[in-house]
Amino acid sequence: MDHQKRAHLNILIADAGDLPEQVYPVQAASELSAASMRPESVIARRLTAKALHIFLGRAPSPGELDAEVRPPGGKPYFPAFPDFYYNISHSGSYVVCAVCDHPVGIDLQQIPDQAERAVKIAKRFFSAQEQEALQVLQGRNDTEALCRLFCRYWTARESYIKLTGRGLAEPFENFRPDLEAGVILVLKRDSNDTSAAGSEAGTASTAVTSDTECTAEAFCLSEYPAPAGYCLTVCSTVPLLNEPA
Repeated sequence: MDHQKRAHLNILIADAGDLPEQVYPVQAASELSAASMRPESVIARRLTAKALHIFLGRAPSPGELDAEVRPPGGKPYFPAFPDFYYNISHSGSYVVCAVCDHPVGIDLQQIPDQAERAVKIAKRFFSAQEQEALQVLQGRNDTEALCRLFCRYWTARESYIKLTGRGLAEPFENFRPDLEAGVILVLKRDSNDTSAAGSEAGTASTAVTSDTECTAEAFCLSEYPAPAGYCLTVCSTVPLLNEPA
């Protein structure tokens, strides 16, 4: 990571039950023809419009909003605004949008309430160190703390996936989030893997990780305040100016 750079971040949040015009008044023409669009999808579109307003310093036109490209399995983007970095996530009744001047990924998750299921998922996708931390809480019968920590680990992974837009191309078990350090390591088991995270991928650092002796890329993690019962994490290619919660 390039610690000389700092990214400016805005986080927009709305309730899926809000009236769209209360979130942002301008709508894309495509929204008018999508009568079956789910409420959270409508709110996501309006948050994207609001994010574009922040980037442009003016209200975007309906035509500019309709120019959004949504590639299958990839990140949506606006070809006319290549420096406009944004990302959407929704969970439960909330929708969030990250707006940044560097590539960014955001994930919002409702904290689960089934500790046994969380531990079962962790055995498949989490590192031995993460599993141990969860097992300590399980031994204390602290279900609330266990589920919250599981959710923090999970949103760290999802935020990285949202940053790259590569979906499940990189297995969750290859990720090593360090929540205290604000970093996620992505193990590269194939030395020929040259995957990128947007135009800033070159700022991610490489290191040798002790558990597999393979190369790893490091990306920044920041946790932010979320509605009660949720976790919110942002992944970026450079450190954020905003201080984590």
